[in-house]
Amino acid sequence: MKKNNTDYLSIGKVSKMKNVSIKALRYYDEIGILKPVYVNPDTNYRYYSPKQLDILDAIHMCLTLGMPLRKLSSYEKNSESASVASSSTAGIMQDIDYQRLLNDCKVMADSKISDIYKTLDSLKETSEKITSEQYDMMKDMDSRYLLVTEFAENELMNPKLLQLFMLSQQLGVNAHYPAGILNQGNKRYVFLMLDALNPQAPNYEQLKHSENIIKLPRASYSYCYTKELTDSSKLHGLFSRPYLNYVQLNLINETLNQEGYMYEVQGY
Repeated sequence: MKKNNTDYLSIGKVSKMKNVSIKALRYYDEIGILKPVYVNPDTNYRYYSPKQLDILDAIHMCLTLGMPLRKLSSYEKNSESASVASSSTAGIMQDIDYQRLLNDCKVMADSKISDIYKTLDSLKETSEKITSEQYDMMKDMDSRYLLVTEFAENELMNPKLLQLFMLSQQLGVNAHYPAGILNQGNKRYVFLMLDALNPQAPNYEQLKHSENIIKLPRASYSYCYTKELTDSSKLHGLFSRPYLNYVQLNLINETLNQEGYMYEVQGY
């Protein structure tokens, strides 16, 4: 029977209409799930019927859900018309039981969604474990001197800093920024940095034993950055393990300030 090519869609047109490559359409032909209804014997061009576009939608669902494409043929309706199909349509999928396919696809989709949620929960758990239990940032720091005065949680910081500058003049030491908060055991201080004490200074022994001067040891410090002062009760939660002492140093690093970080917290 002579074929009227105007009744069909060329492989190129199908490719453009459904955004499927010509190579993929040829592959679907090879595995028997989407054979062209007509192949021009002279040019070997493949042609498809408009109804076969629905089969491409079904193929897309299978690919999205990971269903083997060869399984698609099992959803072909075993209708009487299919059983008496002419030799011209033999081997071509005539009709798909879309309701059964959609039901099975929904089951597969629900299963994949469940797996995705389990994976997300696992990722969250792993992320929290890494954040809270591992990989604290560490750095080695030389010993430092601080000029300190006790500081309660409800006190303002600036008046205390003014007191420290006045105290530095009385003691004859050079106090300077950066400033910060020191939690040492159960005590809490506000501080200014001090230059290293000079052993040749006349009042060196007095300064060495002054309750207003604390020497931070040379050690490896864990550290992190925060956007505001952290309450004493919450400092332990910033690191993988609790420390006895914490330094909250007001940042003067412009790059970090631009990112909203105002304090470097050091634990030792």
